[in-house]
Amino acid sequence: MAEEKTNDALNRFKKFLRRNPEIVDYVREHHLSWSHLFDEWVIFGEDDPVWEKYGAKVAKKEEKDAPASSLSWKKIVDKVDHIDTGRWQERLNTVNGALTGIRSLISQFSQNGSGQNGGAPQQNNGGGQNDAAQAPGTGTGPGNSPDTQRPYYF
Repeated sequence: MAEEKTNDALNRFKKFLRRNPEIVDYVREHHLSWSHLFDEWVIFGEDDPVWEKYGAKVAKKEEKDAPASSLSWKKIVDKVDHIDTGRWQERLNTVNGALTGIRSLISQFSQNGSGQNGGAPQQNNGGGQNDAAQAPGTGTGPGNSPDTQRPYYF
């Protein structure tokens, strides 16, 4: 279902480019990515003045109540109406999945890198029943070598 919507959107985008070959020329001359251009098409639609910067002649809608340079609620609502929410949801899910993967990768590296003993589990230095009667840093139990500093408990 989503694949059909994507194919339909791509076909409509291709038709838009066929009607505006100057956009294709601009993209090729300036080495822009087609993905970026498709994103703008999805966000702004075909009738937006953004295409003028690519050399396309966009039929402007006449607005009698506001000049073309001002930002009005009507323009904002028109922009929001042209946003394909399904496409944006797919993209946000993709970004979320990528961030989750990166987060898990970082946590794996931080867990493996926290001990400098090659990834072997760290020993518990103290806290056992034999160490309970001894003062911290004294005795001959594990973790009480002169090189190991035990925490001071209040």
